[in-house]
Amino acid sequence: MKFNLIAAALGIALMGNLAGVAFAADPPSTTSASRDEAARVGSDAWITSEVRSGLSGSTDIRPTRISVSTTDGVVTLAGMLDSKAQVEKSIAVAKSVQGVRRVDSSGLTVRE
Repeated sequence: MKFNLIAAALGIALMGNLAGVAFAADPPSTTSASRDEAARVGSDAWITSEVRSGLSGSTDIRPTRISVSTTDGVVTLAGMLDSKAQVEKSIAVAKSVQGVRRVDSSGLTVRE
């Protein structure tokens, strides 16, 4: 009985120490830094996120067909869409986002 209690106490103590070591060894999370960047209104990450969100909310555009990137407020759209109307709608969505300086849609093409 005494041996079981000692073994249990030792096991709990070791598990507590190992858990502390595991947490201490984990690298700092970059996710919070990414969230901070994306949270800044007008930042490139925020603009990209807002354009993607706007495209996702559109019923006639499949956002998975469009690549969105932003550099210094310039949104670049690339992908293949079904119609010229979808291209124009994608451009309009991007232009409607606060902080967008220009939209480069030269990478958008229409299926033939």
